[in-house]
Amino acid sequence: MAEYHMVSFDWQGFVPHLYYYQKASTDMKELDLGKLDINISHHSNCVGNWQDGKYKPCPEGNKVTQGNICQDCASSFLPDLSCTFEPRCDGELCASRFCQQEHAVYLAFHGEIAKVGMTTSRRINQRMIEQGCDAFSVLAKVDGRASARKLEGSLSEKLSLRQMIRELESLFCMTGELPIENIEARYAEIVDEVEKIGLHPEPLKMLDEYPLKTPLTSMPKPTRIEGRHKGKVIGIKGKFLIYQNGGLKAINLQKVPGRFITY
Repeated sequence: MAEYHMVSFDWQGFVPHLYYYQKASTDMKELDLGKLDINISHHSNCVGNWQDGKYKPCPEGNKVTQGNICQDCASSFLPDLSCTFEPRCDGELCASRFCQQEHAVYLAFHGEIAKVGMTTSRRINQRMIEQGCDAFSVLAKVDGRASARKLEGSLSEKLSLRQMIRELESLFCMTGELPIENIEARYAEIVDEVEKIGLHPEPLKMLDEYPLKTPLTSMPKPTRIEGRHKGKVIGIKGKFLIYQNGGLKAINLQKVPGRFITY
């Protein structure tokens, strides 16, 4: 069987796409996510980057242990990979346009669980779908990545809101009906507090078009990413592909890029 390097998982609207690169033919192809019978490698190599709309493989094929891109390939948009989650500035130190651009600080709901986060303003809708959240609101827009992270941390502390959702919590939310009324009530409470500190949140937006029919009959069991995955695909929401094989199981598709698959 041939081996393929997985390089990208993303959503276009509510349609997920998982792409791989064939070095021999220099082709980018898409894996069929409607069926599942693949082997995923333990090791992971840099996914390369995109320049002027064209895919550029990592010239050194560098192995990576954190994330899926090496520093050399990331340097065109983020000179220091350590700034990915904890930016040190708004781009003044390295002139990074990525860090200088406008960012949105958001409130997201996974079921009734609320969290705050931040992302670039232009990617807000896509980012929320990537996370598999059920509803969201933009609380504020600010210039610069570090400024957005600072505001996120401040809101988390002042409003006692978490900044992350655990995998098991996300999977458990798939077993119940979407609690729209409870989400709207919680959103209204948070908005009242946010407006007291001078921010003006955007209206709540529901996300209910994922290609996964819920509620599920049971909570999917998360599986190790490496190894063989085979079964009937039930659907996809956020980063999770849910499939049936002796019970419901879940693959974290965000961990696939960088690895190699055979099928």
